Amino acid sequence: MLNIESNFWTKERGKTKISQSQLISFLEEKGFCKIKLSETNDLLVRVRNNVISKSSIPKITLAIKNYLLRKKEHEVLETFARGVGNYLNNNKLNLLKVAEVKSDRDDYDVARFYFKNHFYEVTKKGLIQKKYEELDFPIWDTKIIDKEVNFQNLKNRVGQFEKFCHLLSKEDNERFKSLKTIIGYLLHANRERGEDKAVILYDEKMSLNNKANGGTGKTLLCKALSYCREVVEFDGKEIKRGSWFKNQRIELSTDILHYDDLEKGTSLENFFTATTSGIEVEKKRQQSFMIPYDLMPKLVFTSNYYVNGPTGSSDTRRRLEFEVANFFDDKFTPEDYFGNRFFGRQWDQQEWGRFYSFMMDCVKEYLEHGLIMPKPINLNKSKTMTDTSENFTEFASEWFETDTWIDKKGMEEEYSDLYNEQVTPHRFKKWIDDYAESNDFKADFKSTNSINRFILKTDSKSTRK
Repeated sequence: MLNIESNFWTKERGKTKISQSQLISFLEEKGFCKIKLSETNDLLVRVRNNVISKSSIPKITLAIKNYLLRKKEHEVLETFARGVGNYLNNNKLNLLKVAEVKSDRDDYDVARFYFKNHFYEVTKKGLIQKKYEELDFPIWDTKIIDKEVNFQNLKNRVGQFEKFCHLLSKEDNERFKSLKTIIGYLLHANRERGEDKAVILYDEKMSLNNKANGGTGKTLLCKALSYCREVVEFDGKEIKRGSWFKNQRIELSTDILHYDDLEKGTSLENFFTATTSGIEVEKKRQQSFMIPYDLMPKLVFTSNYYVNGPTGSSDTRRRLEFEVANFFDDKFTPEDYFGNRFFGRQWDQQEWGRFYSFMMDCVKEYLEHGLIMPKPINLNKSKTMTDTSENFTEFASEWFETDTWIDKKGMEEEYSDLYNEQVTPHRFKKWIDDYAESNDFKADFKSTNSINRFILKTDSKSTRK
């Protein structure tokens, strides 16, 4: 129990003296300490009532001031104010103890959602409401959702956000279940399950009409995550390779990184280390530190264009792609459909309750079933167009048959005549390979009596799994 009567000063012959060592002890009693980020970098924090918050010299100064005012020690406050720079500086605060703080990440089979009045544990069997006194480890203050929820009094109807997700799933129950497990995966703050996927959200009609399809709901879907977890959002158009401080807003407590609206031509390979190894955070005027793999935030991207990659199994196992149905667009928004904006003052306590009930149900679905991979809609066609050309994609879909040998030179000539475009045999072969990989065929080639042929086999999957 903290000794709230601790003094760090003495008064002799009308003079007030502040003891530096007693001041450090006082601050430790008030929960101030350091946690180690790396061998050369510490973070100043305060731990109170099982809640960890970042601290600083100004915050410590204010805490001391408020304490002395409550004690009505105006003379001590005057002495402290005159010499505050001597009593509180980085060198002096290095005397604070370095505390061991247990990770507040979720467990392998349990996720936790912290609200103002209580918290919930989510398992594959359902929800358990608990009191904060039952928590046996401290949590970051950023984990606490600034709402009070009670699921006991919810009216039995589907919430707006759940309906919204069903519409984004083409009102197809299988796709809806897949989307729920994707949301649950992103909200489960745990890396032990081994599903190290970067989630990529596309538009159903991306790149099929030679324009970006905005307003379909991808960004709004990601915004919903920020009302449950600590999310850091990046503008996908402003990602600069090699920028020293591009990760400076990421904290140890960050749960999800959202890269919104990636530029055309962006490669997932740029983020490979963040999905499997960890990430280096370098803040201005501070030593960099590594966030290890087991504390790494999960990644979600939105894009109007296919996100490139090096292909092969190393690329495929790192991505999970979901195509959002084009039910909404910039002319017909969710606000038009539902009659109000999401996450605003028009949502009453009932609607917020339905939202959090649905989001936790998504976690339950994920813990029970794992990630359910969605069937592609136009994704294969979009990938083929990215890897080859729009003309070739159209041609291959119309002219190529599967499980039969095809005259390669004859197809080259048909293509050239149809589109008035000359393509080298080498490039045409590469396009066939790309087309096969995008559509989960296996392309084989052979030459007999100087005739080159190819086949697209459907009975043997390509290496893209």
